[in-house]
Amino acid sequence: MASSVTFKTPDEWLNPIGGALAVAADGIWSGQAWLHGSIGWRTPHLGWRGAYVGNAVGRHDRALTHLNTYASNQITDIPAVLSHPRQDSVLNLARAEKKWGTPMYSNGYICRRPRKKDEMSHYDMNLVYIDAMLRHFRHTGDKEAMQSLFPVIKRHLEWEKLNFDPDGDHLYDAYCCIWASDALYYSGGAVTHSSAYNMFANRLAAQVAEAIGENPEPYRREAEAIAEAIDSNLWMSDRGHWAEYRDAGGKQRLHPSPAVWTIYHAIDSEIADKFKNYAATCYIDREIPTYRSKAKGWTAVSTPSPPQTGNHIHGASIMLLSLKSCTQLLPIGRQDVPTKHIS
Repeated sequence: MASSVTFKTPDEWLNPIGGALAVAADGIWSGQAWLHGSIGWRTPHLGWRGAYVGNAVGRHDRALTHLNTYASNQITDIPAVLSHPRQDSVLNLARAEKKWGTPMYSNGYICRRPRKKDEMSHYDMNLVYIDAMLRHFRHTGDKEAMQSLFPVIKRHLEWEKLNFDPDGDHLYDAYCCIWASDALYYSGGAVTHSSAYNMFANRLAAQVAEAIGENPEPYRREAEAIAEAIDSNLWMSDRGHWAEYRDAGGKQRLHPSPAVWTIYHAIDSEIADKFKNYAATCYIDREIPTYRSKAKGWTAVSTPSPPQTGNHIHGASIMLLSLKSCTQLLPIGRQDVPTKHIS
């Protein structure tokens, strides 16, 4: 199993990752779907990033099984008959009320546990699940799967629009929809990372529609409108990067210090050209805290400018560190930025 994925590079630290990835991928396979984790959090979630691993290790069969498992979990017979907002007063309005017929829990919503269409979760797991599906199609070109799963995509995009762009400005709110998400919500604001995901989803939905003889134009128009809205409202040309989000209420202030996830999700969703992508990564070098790391057995690495030694990692944002953000510290190879010390 470990030999099924091999890396051959000049980097001795990178080369073992192929075998580790193959074994880890097998460890999170349940037979029906990819799990959240192989040891901790060993529970099914349709939209954690494990959903991409099948294509990464060449297990396209498992990838398609995962997609089909959750396609059968999509709600198709409960229209949204209750209006926005529908927040849970018991939870101090922090989460959507778990009630069928609300915009959140209506047609298009996908339940998180295989073969349990009566269970609600507070996450928007749809978003990443559909992204994984569309990338699977891009990777394999499987028109038969495209044909059978296109209705799932169509219902999802309608559901996403209803819940997260109810004002129709083509900028999407975000609530617990990416891997950094447990405490990540924006109170109805216009959010870069979720808007980027939706732009990419509509762009690829147009390509899928065209490939199987459906009308691509509604999806193409929405993708173009989202891209324009992001560029006009969330890209800060004076700073050279995207904002985290814009407030929905009050003075509709822009939050100008994005987290690392906003930068890489925007780039991954292909919302900009290479120059903007590069400029946005320079923001990470300038603004995101970098922490020196020490561990037994690590060899100090010298850097030419400024002269210093040691390994270091980037934080996920400039926000106060919490348990969740500590789990998102990102190892990097560059040594040319100032560091703080963490052991």
